[in-house]
Amino acid sequence: MNSSLYHLTTAQLKLFVRDPGVVFWAFVFPILMAWALGIAFSNQGEVVRTVAVLDDGSSAFVRLKERVKTLDTTQFKFLYTTHEEATLTIQRGKAFVMVEAVEADYRFHFDTNNSDAQLTYLLLKQALEGNVDTTNNQVVELTAKGSRYIDFLIPGLLAVSIMNASIWGIGLVLIEQRIKKLMRLMVATSMRRSLFLCSHFLNRLFIGALEWLVLYCFAYWYFEVPFTGSLGALALVFICGNAAFAGFAILVSSRAQNAQTGNGLVNASTLPMYVVSGVFFSYHTFPDWAIAIIQYLPLTLLADSIRSIFLEGAGFAEVWSASAILLTIGAAMFLLGLKIYKWH
Repeated sequence: MNSSLYHLTTAQLKLFVRDPGVVFWAFVFPILMAWALGIAFSNQGEVVRTVAVLDDGSSAFVRLKERVKTLDTTQFKFLYTTHEEATLTIQRGKAFVMVEAVEADYRFHFDTNNSDAQLTYLLLKQALEGNVDTTNNQVVELTAKGSRYIDFLIPGLLAVSIMNASIWGIGLVLIEQRIKKLMRLMVATSMRRSLFLCSHFLNRLFIGALEWLVLYCFAYWYFEVPFTGSLGALALVFICGNAAFAGFAILVSSRAQNAQTGNGLVNASTLPMYVVSGVFFSYHTFPDWAIAIIQYLPLTLLADSIRSIFLEGAGFAEVWSASAILLTIGAAMFLLGLKIYKWH
């Protein structure tokens, strides 16, 4: 019995190490992710925190501006702006705190439920006061719809639902059909192979619309998340986002021969964007060189477009360029995946 158990175990181990793809996703990919995330977050203590300073032209503002000039510019970046523009900056995740001068004191505006905003407030308060313990400073909690963290989060979750529905609902399904030899039977018929792949896209498009409706209805009912933009623009972004990630899923599934490799490819495709694309926190905390890359990732384009529609009242004019990029990404990946697709 022990001999049988030994031989069965060693046989399974040999099957494991003989597949280079499985070995890579099991051992090499986690190391690469740890290295990438370590670089991304190892310098978080040196992040430059953007603060909106309300410019009302008063003498109190002039004193605040002079005080701000003495602060460490490697820790803070100050934007002098109006209240409306500052609110928009917070909605986009580019800043977490607004500060204004009130006679001899300061008034801080931020979402007290946002940990990043709380930390920025504490660091800024200490920097402005120095060693002086001032108790007259006022904290104004941002509770207006559109300025809360939940208003930032829900559009990001809607974007993630599109990515997950496509990558997992199309990519893994196609891989499973290949493994079970079902795809070989399908392509043996007279159907066009491109139509077979497009049918998966349309299926996920319909199901994804229902998922969106359920998620937003809950967010509107429980959190009162606002919607201020164009339904037509939202439909355009939804279709183009689905097209982008459907093409992504088809390319990912084009060569995978087993479930382990398929899972590894799916995780490699989605996990980095989960972290950097501004779903749960603003990507504007990354270095400028990284932001220049991150803002053109498919999930970033999708999340930013949805937020602009929900919170800023955006229409077709504001989202058409991002939608065109998403559609181009999807078409390019679909054509490449179709060209190299392994059907059996």
